[in-house]
Amino acid sequence: MSAILPHRRVTRCLHSELCGAPRALRWGKLAPIASLAGFVLLLSACSQRGAYDAVQQNRLNACNNEPTPELRADCRARHTATFDEYQQARAEAQAEETPDAQ
Repeated sequence: MSAILPHRRVTRCLHSELCGAPRALRWGKLAPIASLAGFVLLLSACSQRGAYDAVQQNRLNACNNEPTPELRADCRARHTATFDEYQQARAEAQAEETPDAQ
């Protein structure tokens, strides 16, 4: 019978200062980079135009699920307003809701 020896996990480390560090310390060095990347992503995703474009693209993609070409075309026609058209319609709707203060 041969003895069963435990296998050691072999890992390759590219950054020697991180290899011997405990897991918490490794994350501590990477946390600022991850935070900065998340912040940049958040800023780019929070613009009104970006949000509008994303919603419009999702709506247009949903149109592809319509069963007939006519329904797909009707769906696309309903969701082709540009961001500027959206803003104008929104401003008009808000103006109608707000009573004139005189």
